Amino acid sequence: MLLTVVVAIVVLVFVIESLLDYLNQSRAHAPIPAEVAHLYDEKERSTSINYGYEKYRLGLISSSLMTAVTILALTQGWLAALDSWVRGFTSNTVLLSLIFLAALSVISSALELPFRL
Repeated sequence: MLLTVVVAIVVLVFVIESLLDYLNQSRAHAPIPAEVAHLYDEKERSTSINYGYEKYRLGLISSSLMTAVTILALTQGWLAALDSWVRGFTSNTVLLSLIFLAALSVISSALELPFRL
């Protein structure tokens, strides 16, 4: 039951963030108000919009992958396996927590590395 709630929260956060990113991206092509139109160069604005779109697409792929990995880690017992592996190094609770968090950080960074701009 608790696992289902946690997975539902992870999925809900992903959906909300993706929806907000989509709404932000869809407004990028909105016309500029006449009062400030003279401040923008059309070529630079077009380049910026194209860059924003590519960054949005890459972010969507990255967040989809990280959400899938998070759900798999929760449902397949990967976190328990990592905990068992870390417990092989120490029995000190503080050190155990630090090593566990460091391992999670290294794994997360390795997965996100191809998507960094």
